[in-house]
Amino acid sequence: MARLQFYVGQPLVSVDAIIPEYDERNPQGGLTRAQYEANRSLPVLFLLHGAFGNSADWLRHTRIEMFAQEHNMAVVCPSAQNSFYTDWPGSIAWEKEIMENLWAFAQRYLPISDKREDCYVAGLSMGGYGALKFALDYPERFCAVGSFSGALNVPNRYAQTGDDSFLPLGHIFPDRENLSGSPQDLYAWSQTLARSGKPLPKVYLSCGTRDGLYDANTQMRAVLETAGYDVTWDEGDFEHEWRFWDEQVEKFLKWTGR
Repeated sequence: MARLQFYVGQPLVSVDAIIPEYDERNPQGGLTRAQYEANRSLPVLFLLHGAFGNSADWLRHTRIEMFAQEHNMAVVCPSAQNSFYTDWPGSIAWEKEIMENLWAFAQRYLPISDKREDCYVAGLSMGGYGALKFALDYPERFCAVGSFSGALNVPNRYAQTGDDSFLPLGHIFPDRENLSGSPQDLYAWSQTLARSGKPLPKVYLSCGTRDGLYDANTQMRAVLETAGYDVTWDEGDFEHEWRFWDEQVEKFLKWTGR
């Protein structure tokens, strides 16, 4: 297992990446070493952190390195501060930095595939929102998306209440009056994509039953299923916590069939 740390873009986005290696004791898919080394287009998971986190969170708090090796999948974890993975008008274009600059860098320098059927995106909490946003904005890139305890209703709640006591949402979503129905409103934006004729990513949603975001996630599940998405749902007796997310990222990788 190779672990890489690097910076990309302007402003610099810190990135942690995991690249599985050939294991003589556990050959991947029955491949020989020569076959493994000849095929360097690994499937890849872009894995997003939550609010107040960074690119190293998944490596610190879960067994993602072991899971990546078991599923022969590269994992790319970018940092995006408390951005909600959204371009800030007149400031930092976080989505552009990750989905254009980091994407191009990773495709050039990491042994990963650029085929839609090999590319996945997932995240927890704020990263769950970001993962679903990326999958809806770039449906031609990602075949599937995972959101674990996703903060999926934050823009909608802010549009309705103006409450930004938890995060400076006015800086992230300055056009509050037009937020509902915009690309930042995932409930509405997912329906827009469904009507577009573009390919729809498969969706894995999960949330703890004692999590304050549970209702927001079940609402998203209903919206996506009604719009025609292929949705898998999972839940458990958890709050907003790493024990749940460690379990969920393993389940997500198994769900991909890799």
